[in-house]
Order: sequence, then C-alpha cells, then structure tokens
Amino acid sequence: LMLGATYVDSAVKGSTRTPDPYGVVVDINGEAFPNTPKWQIVGDAEYRLAASSDLDFVIRAGFNSRTSSYAAFG
Repeated sequence: LMLGATYVDSAVKGSTRTPDPYGVVVDINGEAFPNTPKWQIVGDAEYRLAASSDLDFVIRAGFNSRTSSYAAFG
C-alpha cells in the first residue's frame, strides 16, 4: 500500500499588476499561483500471488486526485 498527500498554500504577496488572460490589467495580490491546487492525493495498492515458481499474478489499483486550480492569474 502507498498513500501520499501534498498541501500547498501559495499566494502572491504584495501589490502586483499584470494582464489577465483577456488583456485587462488586474492586481493579483493574494491570488494563488496558476496550476497550483491546494491538495493533491495519490494512492496505490498491489497484491501479488505466486502462480508458479517463475510467474506472479498481480492485481494493482491506483488513484490520483487534486483540488481545482486556475490556469492563469486574474
């Protein structure tokens, strides 16, 4: 069994003006960085069964999940 989790709390600190995806200049102070989800969780489970001395039967399942994130500032 394997389980992993990541928590990232990213944010722009200070007043920073930049164009949004539509070309409108916005202040991004306090916004999270693009493509940065707060949570990412992964897991994997594997079961092995010896079918013979030279052959193993393997069952494996895995998952990957993440919270939403934005592709750009603004």
